[in-house]
Amino acid sequence: MRAEAAGLDPASLIVADGSAAAAEDIVRVRRGTYGAADWIASPTCDVRIVLRPAGLHATAGADLPAAPGPPEPPSQPRPLPPPPAAVAPAEPSPEQVSVRAALSDVIDPDLGVNIVDLGFVRAVAIEGRTAVITMTLTSAACPLTHVMESQIRTGLAALDCVEDFRVEWQWLPAWRPADITDSGREQLSAIGFSF
Repeated sequence: MRAEAAGLDPASLIVADGSAAAAEDIVRVRRGTYGAADWIASPTCDVRIVLRPAGLHATAGADLPAAPGPPEPPSQPRPLPPPPAAVAPAEPSPEQVSVRAALSDVIDPDLGVNIVDLGFVRAVAIEGRTAVITMTLTSAACPLTHVMESQIRTGLAALDCVEDFRVEWQWLPAWRPADITDSGREQLSAIGFSF
């Protein structure tokens, strides 16, 4: 908000409008005894709140002095711009294919399945001789980010097409079981996960 930077006292702001809508669930893995595992889903919401200075916004039913002429219609929030047009994904370069294949050998230490089949690898780009890997995990609180980066470094070391890599962690949208490939589902089912 940065109300103070705009010269407004945050204490003088009131909620003028807002909305809440269901959003994607946050999904985590729960391991039981004897290797059995399942998924825990926590519902979330997208919340929008419009704040305005108290003196510039009238609430419904307030005693206001009569104004000359017809009343002005209440101001409406500006609609969001339309999303950009969908663009067909470009054919991956040979370097991107090689990097993705190497990432298929990186195994999640908790789940025992590779990070590509788990749906953790969202994108691979090549900038010069650096592989830029956009990734997520089952939770932003997952303590395994450094373990994953170390395994990725080892997996990419054998490639001639890249000299370095960078992982860009992306937490929104949240990872969900639907991101798992069919092969990943088969592997997880074999070790006791249910879908």
